[in-house]
Amino acid sequence: MTAAPAGAGAAVAWPRPSVSALFPILAFKVPRLSRRRSVAVPLCRRLPRLLGTGLTLAFFGAVAITGCVIGGQYQAFREEYGEPPRRKPPPKEQPPGDAGTD
Repeated sequence: MTAAPAGAGAAVAWPRPSVSALFPILAFKVPRLSRRRSVAVPLCRRLPRLLGTGLTLAFFGAVAITGCVIGGQYQAFREEYGEPPRRKPPPKEQPPGDAGTD
């Protein structure tokens, strides 16, 4: 190895003084009783599984339904096949032993 010639323009590497050397009061550290690795919990432990999949499917479903309603396909379907039949509520049952007495 050959060293670069030291001339008038050669850079001199001066050691950088540390903060504790300049300000000795800042070098004092308060001892901690307990150490935490991180303040924030990792993202994979905060969100439930399949949340992204569910939100994606819900978004695409909402886009499809909105497109059918705005595009007129839903109205054309209702005109071709008619209104859906209404369900009748089940008949109310009379309590036993109370048949016909008013």
